[in-house]
Amino acid sequence: MTSNDLNSSATDNVTISAGLLIQHDRSGWVGDLVRAAKVDSKFPRANEVSSILGRLIVSITHATFRSRKLGTQ
Repeated sequence: MTSNDLNSSATDNVTISAGLLIQHDRSGWVGDLVRAAKVDSKFPRANEVSSILGRLIVSITHATFRSRKLGTQ
């Protein structure tokens, strides 16, 4: 078994949403988006791309509204 085999088998079990949510410590808009998704109880934990993208749009909208309300934009 090569190191590539180990790497691919380790990532095969990671869902798209889990892979996204582990990036919560990133800076900038990506980190903001991930942190908003992480606390969103309706954010899909399944591996359905269309559900994840749809919920990210909702998260972006909410984050934009909060930043404008707080005057941080």
